[in-house]
Order: sequence, then structure tokens, then C-alpha cells
Amino acid sequence: MSDGVKAVGESDTHWELDVLGCPYGGPNGGRDVDGEFFSPATEFHADKFGLPPVVYYHGYDGATGKPAGSPEYIGRTTAREVKSDGVWYRVVLDRTNALAQQVWEAAQKGVARASSGAVTHLMRVGRDGHILQWPVVELSVFDAVGRRQPANAYAVALPAVKAVYMAAGMELPRGVGMSEQEALTLDDVHAAVAAGIKAAKEEWEQEAAAQRRLPDASAGTYLKFGETRAYDNLGPDDLAVMAYVLDSAKQSGTSRGGVSEAALKALALGLSEDKGVLGQVGRQAMKAQGIKANEIMQQGLVGFGRDWVGQAFSQAIWEKIRIDTFVASMLPAIEVPQGFESLTLPLEGADPTFYKVGEAASTDSSGWPAFTIPSSQAVTGKRTLPLAKMGARVLWSGEMEEDSLAPFVPQLKHQLSKSGAEQLEHAIIDGDVTTTATTNVNDIGNGSAQTSTNLYLMFDGFRKLALVTNTSNSRAGATLALSDFLNTVQLMGVSGINALDRSKVSFIVDPITYFKALNLTQVQTKDVFSSPTIEGGQLTGLYGYALKPSGFLAYKGGNLTNTAGKVDQTTPANNTKGTILAVRWDQWLLGWRRKMNMEVTRIARADTTEIVCLMRLGLINRDTEATAVTYNVS
Repeated sequence: MSDGVKAVGESDTHWELDVLGCPYGGPNGGRDVDGEFFSPATEFHADKFGLPPVVYYHGYDGATGKPAGSPEYIGRTTAREVKSDGVWYRVVLDRTNALAQQVWEAAQKGVARASSGAVTHLMRVGRDGHILQWPVVELSVFDAVGRRQPANAYAVALPAVKAVYMAAGMELPRGVGMSEQEALTLDDVHAAVAAGIKAAKEEWEQEAAAQRRLPDASAGTYLKFGETRAYDNLGPDDLAVMAYVLDSAKQSGTSRGGVSEAALKALALGLSEDKGVLGQVGRQAMKAQGIKANEIMQQGLVGFGRDWVGQAFSQAIWEKIRIDTFVASMLPAIEVPQGFESLTLPLEGADPTFYKVGEAASTDSSGWPAFTIPSSQAVTGKRTLPLAKMGARVLWSGEMEEDSLAPFVPQLKHQLSKSGAEQLEHAIIDGDVTTTATTNVNDIGNGSAQTSTNLYLMFDGFRKLALVTNTSNSRAGATLALSDFLNTVQLMGVSGINALDRSKVSFIVDPITYFKALNLTQVQTKDVFSSPTIEGGQLTGLYGYALKPSGFLAYKGGNLTNTAGKVDQTTPANNTKGTILAVRWDQWLLGWRRKMNMEVTRIARADTTEIVCLMRLGLINRDTEATAVTYNVS
């Protein structure tokens, strides 16, 4: 996300700039050319990442637009200030650095720009383009020449102090016996810059039409021609879903046109510019089919698209599932190779035995020194990861053509990703493959065998391991007390040894237990942490262990269980107790064979389209100490 810069002073050792690192709004209807914008509500996480380093052009080579051998650090930030127009940084440039000098000279000419860089996997952008989370970890400044342009034209580096005032049509203030720069205050400069920006706004807006986001390693410089403008309001994830649905519909004969070439070009453009995993996967898939990013506006895509669109679609849905809820994203994951119905994984077992040994003093009959070290074995084991399949079916009435599908795509993708994320979390936490009557932890009151389509039958999950498989890792609670959390982790291994590494263990609680824990007197003081445990209204952890609530723990019981920690669906009134679950994340493994697949079928007699989504994956625990639970919490 780009921003603005202004030069404010120089000395024998450095140059100083004021940089509007995160400008609110943008020149294109309040947005930048990517349709995104910062606001005073955006979280920049300055308390977590501090003052960022200053880099030239995000580590890219200014001439080629490709990543440089190593990022060029040209200065540092020394202060941060939030103003009415955004977040400003004071930047000190190194005068001994050639690129820093290049940026300073560009500032004198009014052609310097800047761009803030964020941690990609922590970014969050709303459907309307509002940037909600933007953890700033670096600040780039560069000379905006040719292809080197920011996404936000408000990102302007105005010239030195005198030139700033001249551009704004203002007289430079003077004081008796003072130089021009000595007579200025920082507020004067801010006011001048604001006036200069307002005066130049029309020119910037004209330039913005031809500006693109900073180039990706595999992307050229593009213009969105008229044929792709209809899709400018859809991101690459929405376009991937739309293209896959329409392509599937054409393959099954339910759509005459299928996905248009313009839509494929719009998707290719979006994937070329995407900085996340979706863009990486999409670009690799396009490359495999001989589609070059810098030729997509000239090259016909007829006959191309099915494979790379499918891969982009799968990544779009899977990525949303991983980030919308926290449990799946915390688990180690592995891809099961093609052609395997399960995967056997070797396990580390008991260690070799160490002995006290003496000095060799004699030889055996063959003349070799007699051994003094007893032998022992390094024990190994194995676990099998079986695969299960989860799926959903959606009926959509109406035309199956692109003009009517496009508005529906964001809603379809939202429902698929959101509900898929929620139900996957439920399966991981509550999973129990037992089908016999009055036995499954999710349906203990059922006197009949389990219905085979129940999602929780996919694999054994967190609660089942502690409640049934290893009952020594479960304990009955009473009225909620702070000690319940500590007593839970102490169940993990002999003397709680498996819970000693706090970075690998977390608490998961149901929402009602979470809210009750907020009222515990101890968590509101410094009794447990050196700083209060409640931070920003959230209970972040206890005893050094992270704590998070999940709305999908004991999902079939409305997040509550009976007094034995199990869900009674036959008599829901029995579900009145809460749960504290401790999980050692690195002792679980999530394996997937098919991230997400979608098939489309047209039901003509009902003027309805059927969309079926499927995923194939598995979950196993390394040993029986991977979870512990306190149930019957009042």
C-alpha cells in the first residue's frame, strides 16, 4: 500500500524526509488504484513491530522491476505520528548511499514516492476494499519514474522546504536573523504539503489511471483494457471461483458460453499482481501451460484455463478456510501424494540408553579391545494417516451465464469458505469415528447407530483423544477456577512434561467458559502475568499459554456438554457444562489430498444449478498426550 513523502531538511551526514506512510483514502473515489484504502480504523500494529527500516523500492531492482540480489536499506525511521490525513514517519536517509541520494534528488524534483510494506499473512482487507489490518514492517521510498509508481497517488514526495511552499502558492515565513529552514515549524510544512496536494490532485488523478501496483517478480506492466473493466470490482479469488464455476458448467453442457476470454484475462491480471499464496499458485499454473504474464493482453486464451483456473480456485477456497478460523491454521499440514489412500508416517520412539562407562583395559580373543559401552536401541514406530471426505451442495436458481453469475460470486465464495472453515474446525475439535449406539462423544444419548453422513465421523479429534482414548488426560471440574487451567495442562505427560514448552500448547474453551473466565479476579490483575492478562478487552492467555475461544467446541451441544464432557443430542437439556481443552499443536498432523473441488450440474426442469464442493483430508495425533481436557465446568 503506497503513500506520500516530503523533504524537510539536510545535514552533512543525512537527509530528512516526512513520509505519509499510510494515507487515509485515495484519489480514486476514496481508494487507490487497487480499490483499497486506509482509514483511522485501520490497525497498523505499531506496538508490535515498532519503527520500520527504510528500503528502496521494496527490495526490487529499479531498472528491471525484478527482485534485487538483496534489499537495499537506505535509511531509518526515527518517529511516527498519526495526523488527520494518515500516519506520518520521520525518515533519515543515509547520504553515503547512492540510492538514497537518488531518492533525495527525486524529492527536489517532486517525483519521489513511498510505499509501506506489511506482513502478508497478517493482512486483512474487507470486501469493500477497507484495509482492516496492516502490520507495517518496512517503509519503501523511491523515485517515481516510468514503471516505478505507487498504488495511491496521494503518495507524493514533495521537494525541499522552499519548493514545497512555492508549489503550494504560499510565501515562505521568515524570522529576524533566521534562515528559511530555521523559520519553519513541522506544522507549517504539513500545512504547505496539504495545500500542495490539493492543488495537484487533478493531475494525480489523471496519472493514476495509468499507474499499477508495484510489480511482482513475474509480472510486467499492464493496462486494464475495456474488455476487462467489467471485472475490476472482483478480486482474483472471486474471479477464480467464477471462472471455475462457469468452466465446469460449460464442460457439463449447462452453459453455452462458459467463462469468457475477458474474464480469464482479468483473472490472469489479478494473479499476476497478487502477492499472496493465491498469486504464487496461479502464476505457476499459468506458466505450466505456457501463458506468460507479460503477454496476457495480447495472447488468446481460448483452449487454455481449465487446469490453472482449477488450481487457483482450490487455493482461494483453502486459503480462506485456513485463515477464517484458527484451529486448522495452527496444525502442521502435509500433502498426501497422488494415488495414495492413506499415508504411513515414521515416529521417533524411545531414545538410546546412556551408561556410565569405564576405560578400556583388556582385549577379547580376537585381539580387539573389549567393549565397555552396553548397547541399546533407538526405538521407532509409525502412524497411518487415513483420508476422509467432506462436502457440501448448494442449489442456485436462475441463469448460469456470466452476467448474472458475477454479482453472486462474492456471496458464493463467502458461504463456501466461511461454512467450510467452521465445519472443518468442528470436525477437528469434536471428531469421533465411533458409530455404535450411546458411544460417540457428540451424540452420547443416541440409542441407535450413527448416521454415516455426520461430519464428526471423519476422524478422531481433540476431545475424543482426552475423553475416551486416554482417560488419564481428562478430569472433572466444578465451579470454574483459575486452577482448572493449570490442572489441565499438568495432565499432558508424566508430571505435565509435554506441556512445558508453552509455545507449542494452547487452551481452547467454549464461548460461555471464556466469558466466565473474564470475570475471574486473578486474570484482571498481575497475579498470573507480569502485565494484566486481559489486554484490549481480550483474555489472551493464562500461565504463559495462549487461550482462544471457539464456537465449534462441542458444536452439536450448543458449545456445552453433559457432566461427563459429552454431548447429548437426545436430551439437549443435559448439556449445561463447559470445557477447557489443552492442545499440543505439533503432536497433530493435518493431511490433505484434495483441498477443494467444485462441480456444477444444471437441473433444467427446476431452472436450478447445483454446485457441489468436496474436500479430502485426514487428521492424526502422534501420541495420546497431544490433548488434555477439564470437563463438567460450571
